[in-house]
Amino acid sequence: MNAAGVLLAIRLARRELRGGLRGFGVFLACLALGVGAVSCVGTLNASLEAGLRRDARTLLGGDLEVRQSHLPPRAEALDLLAGLGRVSLQARMRGMAHAGDGRSAVIEVKAVDAAYPLYGQVVLEPDLPPAEALAERDGLFGAVAEPRLLERLGLRPGQELRLGHGRFRVTAMLRTEPDRGATLFNLGPRLLLSRAGLESTGLLQPGSVVSYSAMVRLHPGVTSEQARTALAREFPNETGWRVLDYGQAAGGIRRSLDNISLYLTLVGLASLLLGGIGAAGAVRGFLASRADALAAMKAVGAERGQILAAYLTQILVLAAVGSALGLLAGVLGANAAAALLSQVLGVPSAPGLYPGPLLSGLAYGLLTALAFSVWPLSAAAAVSPVRLFRGYADPGTPRPSACALTVSGLCALALLTLTLVNAPAPGVVLSFAAGVVLSSLALFLLARGAKALAKSLPSPRDPRLRLALGNIHRPGSGLTAVVFSLGLGLAVLCTVVLADLNLRDTLDRRMPASAPAYFFLDIPKDGLKLFQNTVLAMPGVTREEHAPTIRGRVVRVNGVPSEKVRPDPDAAWILRGDRGLTMADRPPEGTSLAAGEWWPEHYQGPPLVSFGEQEAKGLGLQIGGTITVNVLGREITAQVASLRRIEWTSLALNHAMVFSPGVLDAAPYSYLATVYCAPRTEEEVFLAVSKAMPDVTAVYVRDVLDDVRRTAGRIALAARTATAVALLAGLLVLSQALRANLQARRREAVVFKVLGATRGDVLLSLTAEFCLLGLSTALAASVIGALASRAFTTRLLLGGWSLHPWALAVCALAGTAATLALGLLGVRRALGQKAWPVLRNE
Repeated sequence: MNAAGVLLAIRLARRELRGGLRGFGVFLACLALGVGAVSCVGTLNASLEAGLRRDARTLLGGDLEVRQSHLPPRAEALDLLAGLGRVSLQARMRGMAHAGDGRSAVIEVKAVDAAYPLYGQVVLEPDLPPAEALAERDGLFGAVAEPRLLERLGLRPGQELRLGHGRFRVTAMLRTEPDRGATLFNLGPRLLLSRAGLESTGLLQPGSVVSYSAMVRLHPGVTSEQARTALAREFPNETGWRVLDYGQAAGGIRRSLDNISLYLTLVGLASLLLGGIGAAGAVRGFLASRADALAAMKAVGAERGQILAAYLTQILVLAAVGSALGLLAGVLGANAAAALLSQVLGVPSAPGLYPGPLLSGLAYGLLTALAFSVWPLSAAAAVSPVRLFRGYADPGTPRPSACALTVSGLCALALLTLTLVNAPAPGVVLSFAAGVVLSSLALFLLARGAKALAKSLPSPRDPRLRLALGNIHRPGSGLTAVVFSLGLGLAVLCTVVLADLNLRDTLDRRMPASAPAYFFLDIPKDGLKLFQNTVLAMPGVTREEHAPTIRGRVVRVNGVPSEKVRPDPDAAWILRGDRGLTMADRPPEGTSLAAGEWWPEHYQGPPLVSFGEQEAKGLGLQIGGTITVNVLGREITAQVASLRRIEWTSLALNHAMVFSPGVLDAAPYSYLATVYCAPRTEEEVFLAVSKAMPDVTAVYVRDVLDDVRRTAGRIALAARTATAVALLAGLLVLSQALRANLQARRREAVVFKVLGATRGDVLLSLTAEFCLLGLSTALAASVIGALASRAFTTRLLLGGWSLHPWALAVCALAGTAATLALGLLGVRRALGQKAWPVLRNE
């Protein structure tokens, strides 16, 4: 096509657009919803990442952190760091704070020195310098507590609390702690002490779970990489510590947000896919209404390429408008969500306009419009001029050209590539794409099968039902369009509903049913017998379990340094920081071996380890492989003897790594214990242990589960919102699909009424047809949603799964009702149509 042809196509498109957007409302709405969902997630991610980068030094507490468990970094290392910048040494641990009236609460203790904070500002109420608030006065050290800790203990500033063997006066409330970091879950509120104050508690015993951090604010001109290099050069064999720079701050919240955004991105892509289907239906419907005009253009000499270019220009302009509306909605929604996350979860954010997500959203919109519009445009441009002449029929249904199909395929491939580039987990996106392809194939086969079944069934005696059944398999039936539009949207809804119900079921019923009442931490070696005697003497206690525990860091996997191992995302946590290690002579109660054998009783040979099956698979470990851990500066290499199936949701005493006897005997370990008891005796058990062993930390499992429920509820709210967008797109597409047959339905209604049918007869026939369409599609979508939710729940959430048939039934009935309501709404005018306007030209 030459330049004159291009100008003509643009002129024709402009004239068409002058006529308004009639027929393209669904096209614009579907694209706007899909682009809005995708751009909202992208903009939200960008604003959160910008906030994390902006506050990185403050979130970490320095330019560099050297972190080590049980013991502080060696003095030589601290001297080296002091030559590179200002150093602040901190200690973190968990403990039990006690008030004078007997109330207690689990807390997260942080002990700091006079150099704290290196970045940011500690905001106290009343306004005091941290050093002054934590100083010792009249024989009592000062302490700063979060407001929720004071609420739990019934205290206010000026009153005393007890931690271990130390007494502290609460001097202020902690309003802002710069290096607390953003996290979705905390075990307890913060209590801020001085290092001397923590030493006075007597909690710093061998085996106590303490994490020491040397924070460094580097001198101007010194980079974190230079500091890392200096540490590696001076201490080449040191593997017991972990060195972090400010670029690695808030790693936990980053991973949590990545997982949430990945899920929301997938739901957004589902919305975009539904929007594309709706766009294709809108284009087909619009071109069907312009069929005579297209035939006239062909009759006066217009070429297929000119017609295609004219209407493709119009589609692209409308796609740009719909994408712009979606981008606006996405930016507004993302900024509102970022502000909410900052307020509720303390996640730093930087709301604003980010070119990357906006350009990606625009690309998503235009590529989707092209992928789903080129082939119906190409087919419509092939209309024959003989359509204009009465008595002649078009020579077959126009089909898209091979070039148009190629362009659509390339656009779909570009969409997949764009998603893989932007997604934090490309493997999950590929699985999602495979699921979409399989689901589309299943729905297509369903449509074909339903048509064949309807055609093969014997005709009902009632002519109204016979007509409803015939409408399903007749040429031009809306079955395929309804199956795709309703099926995909309803499948997404079923997936989210079942995943949410299974998560709630795990948190509300399965976990509490199998979980212990308490976890008791930091039980000293010589205190285990006292602990057992205390809890087992309490009425209502059914059993007690305990295991030695100490923190250690994995430094090599099969001889490969841990920093060079590329684990699966589900097992990456094993290599992050320190892990809890234990040893056992016999298999722990409830142990289920998946491979290998347990070592013999009273084993005395080389170190062996039993590893969690899923974690070993993610690290590439097999029977006979080796794992090297660093415990208090000593490296221990053990051979993998067995793999265990671990049910983490049971909250039993589970460790990913269980070593053979003797491996950790010389280490200053403590004990971790669980106690199972009747709910009515939980308070008595807690008071008895607190009185006998005030240094032991008690974690009440019900409180932990309540916090997890609250966090899960916040995440589920975002998931439901995203799902509502996908479902709305599906309903729009469904309405478009049903509207496509509106003209034929009007003519049919008139003919039936002329032949004696009543309004009720026509209504009954249409109701039966729409119910059959909706119910068959809803059943298929329920099966797809059940399979998808099972995979999501068992593989990503690592929890149990059950079907919840009542939920699927509700979803299926809702889908059928939506089909019926939208179908009858579309033909309501046909039921009252006069006969003569329809039949006068027949």
